[in-house]
Amino acid sequence: MSEKPVGRGDLVNEVWPLGHTPAAVNSRLSRFKAALRPIDGLELRNERDRPVRYRLDVDDACVDVHRFTAAARHALDAAEDGAAGAEELFEGCLARWAGTPFEGLDGVKINAWRRQLEDQCTTVRVALLRLGAVHGRAHDLVDEAVELSTAHPRHRPARDLAAHLLELVGRAEEIALLPGTDHQVGRGSSPSVNADELLHYLRSLRAGLTRTLRWHPGEDISTTFSERSVRVISDPSRDQLLEGGHAPRRRDLVRGDQSWTEAGALARLIVVLGDAGYGKTWQLRAHGVALCDRGIQALRAGDDPATVDIPLWTHSSAMAAAPLLGRGKPQHVVNAAAAVLGDPEAELGKSLRAAMVHGLASGDGRLHVLVDPLDEVFDSNSRDRVADTLSWLAEQVRAGAGTRVVVTSRPVGYTDPFGAGRSAAGRRPVPVYHLALAAFGTEQVSAFWRTWFDQRGLTFPDERLSLLLDADSPLADHVRVPLIAAFCAWIAEEEPADQTRAGLYEQVVRRFIGLSWKQGDRTAVDHRTRSDPLRQKQLRHALEQLAWHMSTAHAEWRDAVDDEGCEEQLAGTGLRALPGWTRTNELVTLHGLLLRLGVSARELWDTPVTWVHPTLHEYLTAHRLINAEQSEIDRWLDHGLHRPEWESTFRFAVELER
Repeated sequence: MSEKPVGRGDLVNEVWPLGHTPAAVNSRLSRFKAALRPIDGLELRNERDRPVRYRLDVDDACVDVHRFTAAARHALDAAEDGAAGAEELFEGCLARWAGTPFEGLDGVKINAWRRQLEDQCTTVRVALLRLGAVHGRAHDLVDEAVELSTAHPRHRPARDLAAHLLELVGRAEEIALLPGTDHQVGRGSSPSVNADELLHYLRSLRAGLTRTLRWHPGEDISTTFSERSVRVISDPSRDQLLEGGHAPRRRDLVRGDQSWTEAGALARLIVVLGDAGYGKTWQLRAHGVALCDRGIQALRAGDDPATVDIPLWTHSSAMAAAPLLGRGKPQHVVNAAAAVLGDPEAELGKSLRAAMVHGLASGDGRLHVLVDPLDEVFDSNSRDRVADTLSWLAEQVRAGAGTRVVVTSRPVGYTDPFGAGRSAAGRRPVPVYHLALAAFGTEQVSAFWRTWFDQRGLTFPDERLSLLLDADSPLADHVRVPLIAAFCAWIAEEEPADQTRAGLYEQVVRRFIGLSWKQGDRTAVDHRTRSDPLRQKQLRHALEQLAWHMSTAHAEWRDAVDDEGCEEQLAGTGLRALPGWTRTNELVTLHGLLLRLGVSARELWDTPVTWVHPTLHEYLTAHRLINAEQSEIDRWLDHGLHRPEWESTFRFAVELER
């Protein structure tokens, strides 16, 4: 277009072909100028002697699309000639790509140019993948090739390359899932599922989902889990729960209006919202266990495996990491589900994996994708990967049949992960049901406590717990949070639970530090080591320092710390590591005050660490605060004290000072 006069009519025909008025053209021309302004070397001006004509002066070397075209031609020629360095040329070519060509512009010719450039970009990516496969990296690149073929179903070279690589790596059964094949998704039948494979998977998944924290009385969550109530949030953008709820207080305790079973019976996209300790993970696990039980019962009765609902349980951090294992979206989800299994290869057979991939890609599978929890992915890249995958899942979900998705999240900072996918679905979007998980009712708390002691074969200590539920008790609402109710029962095994928050948390911290495991448990550390008063004092000091560091060392309060940073902070307090253990692993595995996020058999020791409940973090921070030096307090005052965590910390500090 360099030095080529472009008249007003040309602009209308090329960019806005609907025959707008001159005023509309001038308005749109201003937008056209703004869109082109970032391009170096381009000027759009009205010539004085030709007031109705415009000229685009373009330096071709400065326009991304021109540079891309030239670089692509050079790289493709080099690859065809077998020249050394062709891969580097392709990578350099793709590095020049500046996103969507002619973004914000429309028109017949503009759209044709856009499609031509996108097709050329796909051709370059196919050529780069083909070169990588020739150099022995087929296993690493096959999923990227499948994703590319799926994203560009009309690009035959992309489909052919994906089919070739699938056959090369021993996954020929997935070729039928590629777009453009005779048996592509939505046309052919789903791969058959081996009943024995499915039964083994459901049993293995059930065993993992029912496993409790080590300080809980029962080995199976179903022994202490009761039907929960929920509140359906009709408008998340206006709901008070999503505007910054934190530690439950008497005035904002979440109350339900229907049962979980009733609320989720017909929903296909569900977000379970609840603050820490409300039992989101318990609820999602119980839902997964119920699905496993139904499936196991159906298979035992001889039902067709194709009619069985299949849960895919995963953690958000596993979903964030899944693209590192495979790049096709269905494979993302299946890889993420496999990552949390103890032995992915043994638990997830080939026919079952193929059926899962097909069901996700088509949206027709009887699959329940359960993702816990959305808020435990911290860095922006990982959050983007999870959101991208969930958005894609939302595109596949249809009303009335097929895939269902349930995710959990804290209310604070929540944003709808399905929005973009629902908008892109090309049909009326499936509604998202936001369910606020309610606190226990008083009857549920009492039943929970009695079950707790029944599981341990102990007499229910009514005198140690009953006062907590009295209307006048300062903890009457607080103990209705499921995890706090569990803390109270745990303390009441040995002594009456204190009637104040600070007193109760002091008991909880002491119990964790001097923990004696439940009956029948064995550890690699002698019980005398954990009973040593000096060791317990060192642990208490180290935990307070860690809590203070996470609260004050950064611009904002931190809920979690990476494994290396946690170990460094604990070591800095002088805490000695036990033989065969890191300090962090001792507190995670032997004591349980800390938890690892994103539990995965493949990443057992290097995942981020957080507190078993955020109020323990707040209590230890408050304890450190009232004993802090003035210089520390001065530095502390520079932090964001508007955070709700500090409000809870102040309340603890006031109680401790009384």
